[in-house]
Formats: sequence, structure tokens, C-alpha cells
Amino acid sequence: MFAGSGSVKNIYMYRRMCKPFSYNVPLMWILLLIGNLSCGGERMDIIDVSLVEVSGLVTEFKARSLTEIDSLSLETMEGQIYNFKVGKNLGKFTPSHIRQHMVHGDLVEISYFRRDGENWLRSVQDFTLR
Repeated sequence: MFAGSGSVKNIYMYRRMCKPFSYNVPLMWILLLIGNLSCGGERMDIIDVSLVEVSGLVTEFKARSLTEIDSLSLETMEGQIYNFKVGKNLGKFTPSHIRQHMVHGDLVEISYFRRDGENWLRSVQDFTLR
């Protein structure tokens, strides 16, 4: 015959190993839930908060490590002082890069939001005229 008894046995074992889709749905939901919960690392929920932009000179900062900043102070051209909590990695704006801006007097532009009465830095970039 075309199909021997060995191949029928292999088909039967294959069907037993591949469970129907309905058996895998609860497993899929559990994996999605675990994935969503584990990806919450440094995520900050911003609900109904608008971003504000200011520009000026960095006057002070506190570094958490060689690559991360913990807080930053900025003085605008009008003389207003803004203090920001950082809470995330700023990419190329490492403590040494911020120090370079302070020494050279280079302006930065900061986007921030207010949460629990504090200013939280969202992003920082080199100041450019628009």
C-alpha cells in the first residue's frame, strides 16, 4: 500500500502533539498578561497632562550615574528657575553632555509635564531658532 502502518502512527502522534486552538487560548491570554505586566519598567502614566516647552541655560544637575541624570535646573532668559525630575535615560544628554552645555552657555529646550506638584522632564534637545 501507499501508506504503511508506520506513517499512520506518525500522523496520530502529530495530531496528539498539536492541540486544537481552543486549548491554546487560555495560555495565550496568560502570556499576554505577563508580557503587559513585565513591560512596565520606567513607564510613567500621563493622563490628561499637556506638555510644556521652555528653553534656557542649565544651571545645575544631579547625576544618578555616569550616563543618567536624576534632576536638572534650568534658568530661562526671563530669569525664571525651573527644577525638573528626570526619571529616565535622556540618550545623548549624559551628565558630561549637560556639563558641556553649562560650560559653553549653550541653550537647551525642554518639554515637561506636571505631576503631583512636580515638573517631570519628558525630553531635552539642543535649542534651535525656528
